[in-house]
Amino acid sequence: MTVSSERRPTPDSSWSQRLLALLITWGPALAIMALIFRLSSDPDLGGPGWVTALAYRLLNGWDGLARFDPLLDLADHYISWGAHFTFYAGLALALLWALRRQWPSLAHPAWAAWLLTTLYGISDEWHQSFVPNRAPDWRDVVTDMAGAAVALGALWVVRWVVGRRGDKMTR
Repeated sequence: MTVSSERRPTPDSSWSQRLLALLITWGPALAIMALIFRLSSDPDLGGPGWVTALAYRLLNGWDGLARFDPLLDLADHYISWGAHFTFYAGLALALLWALRRQWPSLAHPAWAAWLLTTLYGISDEWHQSFVPNRAPDWRDVVTDMAGAAVALGALWVVRWVVGRRGDKMTR
Protein backbone atom coordinates (compact mmCIF):
# COMPACT_ATOMS: atom_id res chain seq x y z
CA MET A 1 0.00 0.00 0.00
CA THR A 2 1.63 3.22 -1.12
CA VAL A 3 0.84 6.56 0.42
CA SER A 4 0.61 9.28 -2.18
CA SER A 5 2.51 12.49 -1.58
CA GLU A 6 -0.70 14.44 -2.24
CA ARG A 7 -2.04 13.51 1.19
CA ARG A 8 1.08 14.54 3.05
CA PRO A 9 1.63 18.24 3.61
CA THR A 10 4.42 19.93 1.74
CA PRO A 11 6.99 22.11 3.54
CA ASP A 12 5.07 25.24 2.53
CA SER A 13 1.76 23.95 3.91
CA SER A 14 0.07 25.93 6.61
CA TRP A 15 0.53 24.87 10.21
CA SER A 16 -3.13 23.83 10.41
CA GLN A 17 -2.69 21.44 7.45
CA ARG A 18 0.41 19.95 9.06
CA LEU A 19 -1.38 19.58 12.39
CA LEU A 20 -4.35 17.92 10.71
CA ALA A 21 -2.04 15.52 8.86
CA LEU A 22 -0.27 14.73 12.14
CA LEU A 23 -3.59 14.05 13.89
CA ILE A 24 -4.77 11.81 11.07
CA THR A 25 -1.47 9.96 11.13
CA TRP A 26 -0.89 9.49 14.85
CA GLY A 27 -4.33 10.23 16.33
CA PRO A 28 -5.71 6.67 16.24
CA ALA A 29 -2.62 5.20 17.96
CA LEU A 30 -2.54 7.97 20.57
CA ALA A 31 -6.27 7.54 21.26
CA ILE A 32 -5.88 3.79 21.83
CA MET A 33 -2.85 4.40 24.05
CA ALA A 34 -4.80 6.96 26.08
CA LEU A 35 -7.70 4.53 26.50
CA ILE A 36 -5.37 1.74 27.63
CA PHE A 37 -3.70 4.14 30.08
CA ARG A 38 -7.08 5.22 31.46
CA LEU A 39 -8.27 1.65 31.93
CA SER A 40 -4.95 0.71 33.55
CA SER A 41 -5.32 3.60 35.98
CA ASP A 42 -8.62 2.28 37.38
CA PRO A 43 -7.93 0.43 40.65
CA ASP A 44 -11.24 -1.46 40.31
CA LEU A 45 -10.32 -3.10 37.00
CA GLY A 46 -7.94 -6.01 36.68
CA GLY A 47 -6.76 -8.40 39.32
CA PRO A 48 -8.64 -11.37 40.69
CA GLY A 49 -12.40 -10.94 40.89
CA TRP A 50 -12.60 -7.66 39.01
CA VAL A 51 -15.42 -8.85 36.71
CA THR A 52 -17.46 -9.94 39.72
CA ALA A 53 -16.77 -6.62 41.48
CA LEU A 54 -17.76 -4.68 38.36
CA ALA A 55 -20.97 -6.68 37.95
CA TYR A 56 -21.91 -6.05 41.58
CA ARG A 57 -21.16 -2.35 41.19
CA LEU A 58 -23.25 -2.07 38.01
CA LEU A 59 -26.12 -4.29 39.18
CA ASN A 60 -26.15 -3.21 42.80
CA GLY A 61 -29.25 -4.43 44.52
CA TRP A 62 -30.13 -7.33 42.21
CA ASP A 63 -30.71 -10.30 44.49
CA GLY A 64 -30.15 -12.93 41.80
CA LEU A 65 -26.59 -11.90 40.96
CA ALA A 66 -24.97 -14.19 43.56
CA ARG A 67 -25.97 -17.32 41.63
CA PHE A 68 -23.77 -16.10 38.72
CA ASP A 69 -20.58 -15.80 40.82
CA PRO A 70 -18.97 -18.99 39.40
CA LEU A 71 -19.63 -17.81 35.85
CA LEU A 72 -18.27 -14.34 36.63
CA ASP A 73 -15.13 -15.86 38.16
CA LEU A 74 -14.60 -17.96 35.03
CA ALA A 75 -15.14 -14.93 32.79
CA ASP A 76 -12.67 -12.91 34.85
CA HIS A 77 -9.53 -14.24 33.13
CA TYR A 78 -10.97 -14.56 29.65
CA ILE A 79 -12.38 -11.05 29.56
CA SER A 80 -9.07 -9.60 30.76
CA TRP A 81 -7.04 -11.58 28.22
CA GLY A 82 -9.52 -10.80 25.46
CA ALA A 83 -9.36 -7.09 26.26
CA HIS A 84 -5.55 -7.12 26.27
CA PHE A 85 -5.45 -9.07 23.00
CA THR A 86 -8.00 -6.80 21.27
CA PHE A 87 -6.68 -3.44 22.45
CA TYR A 88 -3.09 -4.27 21.57
CA ALA A 89 -4.10 -5.72 18.20
CA GLY A 90 -5.78 -2.40 17.45
CA LEU A 91 -2.77 -0.47 18.73
CA ALA A 92 -0.41 -2.44 16.48
CA LEU A 93 -2.56 -1.71 13.42
CA ALA A 94 -2.84 1.98 14.34
CA LEU A 95 0.92 2.21 14.82
CA LEU A 96 1.50 0.48 11.49
CA TRP A 97 -0.80 3.03 9.85
CA ALA A 98 1.12 5.90 11.44
CA LEU A 99 4.56 4.52 10.64
CA ARG A 100 3.67 3.93 7.00
CA ARG A 101 2.23 7.42 6.62
CA GLN A 102 5.01 9.19 8.51
CA TRP A 103 7.92 7.23 7.02
CA PRO A 104 6.79 5.50 3.80
CA SER A 105 10.32 4.27 3.05
CA LEU A 106 10.72 2.52 6.44
CA ALA A 107 12.12 -0.93 5.69
CA HIS A 108 10.05 -3.05 8.12
CA PRO A 109 7.10 -1.03 9.44
CA ALA A 110 5.21 -4.09 10.74
CA TRP A 111 8.17 -5.15 12.88
CA ALA A 112 8.51 -1.60 14.14
CA ALA A 113 4.78 -1.47 14.97
CA TRP A 114 5.02 -4.81 16.81
CA LEU A 115 8.07 -3.62 18.77
CA LEU A 116 6.45 -0.30 19.72
CA THR A 117 3.28 -2.12 20.77
CA THR A 118 5.30 -4.51 22.91
CA LEU A 119 7.19 -1.66 24.53
CA TYR A 120 3.93 0.12 25.31
CA GLY A 121 2.58 -3.10 26.83
CA ILE A 122 5.65 -3.36 29.07
CA SER A 123 5.32 0.30 30.08
CA ASP A 124 1.61 -0.25 30.82
CA GLU A 125 2.39 -3.12 33.18
CA TRP A 126 5.03 -0.98 34.90
CA HIS A 127 2.44 1.82 35.20
CA GLN A 128 0.04 -0.63 36.87
CA SER A 129 2.62 -1.30 39.59
CA PHE A 130 1.86 2.22 40.89
CA VAL A 131 -1.96 1.84 40.81
CA PRO A 132 -3.63 0.62 44.03
CA ASN A 133 -5.16 -2.88 43.72
CA ARG A 134 -3.28 -3.44 40.44
CA ALA A 135 -0.11 -5.39 39.76
CA PRO A 136 2.04 -6.01 36.71
CA ASP A 137 1.74 -9.43 35.10
CA TRP A 138 4.13 -10.80 32.49
CA ARG A 139 1.26 -12.88 31.03
CA ASP A 140 -0.50 -9.66 30.08
CA VAL A 141 2.57 -8.57 28.11
CA VAL A 142 2.64 -11.94 26.32
CA THR A 143 -1.05 -11.52 25.49
CA ASP A 144 -0.37 -7.98 24.23
CA MET A 145 2.45 -9.27 22.02
CA ALA A 146 0.25 -12.07 20.68
CA GLY A 147 -2.60 -9.67 19.89
CA ALA A 148 -0.23 -7.39 17.99
CA ALA A 149 1.37 -10.30 16.12
CA VAL A 150 -1.97 -11.84 15.12
CA ALA A 151 -3.37 -8.51 13.89
CA LEU A 152 -0.26 -7.67 11.88
CA GLY A 153 -0.02 -11.23 10.55
CA ALA A 154 -3.67 -11.25 9.53
CA LEU A 155 -3.20 -7.95 7.71
CA TRP A 156 -0.16 -9.39 5.93
CA VAL A 157 -2.18 -12.46 4.83
CA VAL A 158 -5.06 -10.30 3.58
CA ARG A 159 -2.67 -8.08 1.63
CA TRP A 160 -0.92 -11.16 0.20
CA VAL A 161 -4.23 -12.72 -0.91
CA VAL A 162 -5.44 -9.46 -2.44
CA GLY A 163 -2.09 -9.01 -4.17
CA ARG A 164 -2.28 -12.52 -5.66
CA ARG A 165 -5.79 -11.87 -6.94
CA GLY A 166 -4.55 -8.66 -8.53
CA ASP A 167 -1.73 -10.58 -10.20
CA LYS A 168 -4.19 -13.07 -11.66
CA MET A 169 -6.37 -10.27 -13.03
CA THR A 170 -3.46 -8.61 -14.84
CA ARG A 171 -2.41 -11.78 -16.67
